[in-house]
Amino acid sequence: MKNRRDEILAKFNIRRDVDTLKEALVLLGEIREDDEEAHAFEDDMRNAVLVAISEGAANPAGLAGLALISSTIQFSRWCA
Repeated sequence: MKNRRDEILAKFNIRRDVDTLKEALVLLGEIREDDEEAHAFEDDMRNAVLVAISEGAANPAGLAGLALISSTIQFSRWCA
């Protein structure tokens, strides 16, 4: 699963588009049973979105809005 996760994040970092972010959200839904993996992926995905927006990605509002949808995917999010 880690390879697929890394592939999608790498693809997003190149394209910085809504379609690739949708792929990331689908994967997040698929891995939600593994709380730790899902939470780490969500953090990495959101970080990639913020970096993309700060560096001038097209459609920043679309990217931000879509990234926030990850909050609706149910899994345990633990913070220390």
